[in-house]
Amino acid sequence: MSNAHLLWPYPRVVVHRGGGFHAPENTLEAFIEAERLGCSAVEFDVQTTADGALVLCHDEYLGRVVQGKGRVCEMTAEQLRGLSVINPERPEQKPARVAFFDEAVQLCSRLGLMMNVELKPASGHESVLAEAAAAAFDSFAVNVPVLVSSFSAECLAEFHRLQPKLACGFLYETEDVDWKTIAREIKVQTVHPEKRFAVPEMIAAAHAMGLGVLAWTTDAVDEAQKLMQNGADALCTNRPEILTFLH
Repeated sequence: MSNAHLLWPYPRVVVHRGGGFHAPENTLEAFIEAERLGCSAVEFDVQTTADGALVLCHDEYLGRVVQGKGRVCEMTAEQLRGLSVINPERPEQKPARVAFFDEAVQLCSRLGLMMNVELKPASGHESVLAEAAAAAFDSFAVNVPVLVSSFSAECLAEFHRLQPKLACGFLYETEDVDWKTIAREIKVQTVHPEKRFAVPEMIAAAHAMGLGVLAWTTDAVDEAQKLMQNGADALCTNRPEILTFLH
């Protein structure tokens, strides 16, 4: 077994937002489509509702893909449950319904999909989301690999404190982020740089710290090949069907 495999014990292709190009993002339909395409790992976003439920949604405010108005964290689960999710990449596609974390866990477990759960706290809700997610993992029977990630160091640190046995990864997308210090302080297992920063020097430094590297988000073969040549352990993509050389 190679050292790289030890640092990233997950599939090399992780489907972004469950499969947001092929189906409405962060929905059960997206997971089903990802599995149909032969993928075995999905990334999806989780937020809290006003009444403490965990809902799959990327944006803090509704309107882009989830058809409604308002701030997700200020709406109840029941209000969100009645909304539809469209796929801007394929306007002719039938809308899906908003999905919740318990449904995602059940479906991913049934399909055998590794879950990269991104905690996406609304501003001021970092601890609320961390606590809700930690409690959820105590409640659900999860039989697939799990990696919990976030751009929010505060949210991720609190989650890791509450669930120290679950692997965590730190996301970043700007040059000024001190990812090394954050990774050490939180004791994460992986680091997830935006693809511009997934250069050989960064990846070598992460590996030297014992961290696996997931680069995001690439949808082109030549770019994906370059990132892997740089040393990335895995890639997040909207188009897994064109990265078959990694499957």
